[in-house]
Amino acid sequence: MPCLIATTALPVSAQPTLPENVMEMEDISRPPTEGVAPKPIGPRDLTMANYPRESFVSGEEGTVHLRALVQADGAVRDALIERSSGSPRLDQAAVELVRGWRYEPGTLKGVPVAARFPVNIDWKLMILPITLPPSTNPELVKFYPSTSIRLQEQGNATIRFLVTSEGTVANAIVAKSSGHVRLDDAAIKFIKEYWRFKPATLVDGSPVGVWFETNVSFALKKDRRY
Repeated sequence: MPCLIATTALPVSAQPTLPENVMEMEDISRPPTEGVAPKPIGPRDLTMANYPRESFVSGEEGTVHLRALVQADGAVRDALIERSSGSPRLDQAAVELVRGWRYEPGTLKGVPVAARFPVNIDWKLMILPITLPPSTNPELVKFYPSTSIRLQEQGNATIRFLVTSEGTVANAIVAKSSGHVRLDDAAIKFIKEYWRFKPATLVDGSPVGVWFETNVSFALKKDRRY
């Protein structure tokens, strides 16, 4: 059954008003003549501390292109998405992050004014390289798909995987395919089922999840039977 939601229009005096005078900029480093661009106040924290948790666990990355509107008092009035990162979670996190920033107000002819300009937020995971220990090579043989052996499929897959604060592998994704889906799937299965880690820790000793990247090679040898 359709649901009707009643809405009440705000009185004219209660409706938010847009700034009358907005200094438009396509590049914050290039304000218009007689204009001074807003200047950031405080640090811009884009560390893992602000990474959306679900995006971190899923291995999502991307750049969000925004257009921020800074009021004449230096507060960010809004941040509109001009081009998505491809992830709604990263997009929303970027909007919320920029809305919390503060600026020294921009001026035009010496008078504080609102300013609008592009802001790009680049969400990029910190990924540590790790080499497959030689001692695990015999174990990798167990994961070689029989169909791939019969078809003589071989290749090198680059896999990214998340090690949790407990030392287990919570997620693994293909960063670069071996060229064969079966081998890619086998490489992920090998890492998730076989590898265990001593958890990484922060300076204070607290365990923390970390993303790694490694290469898994599947190579057939004529003198070896799988």
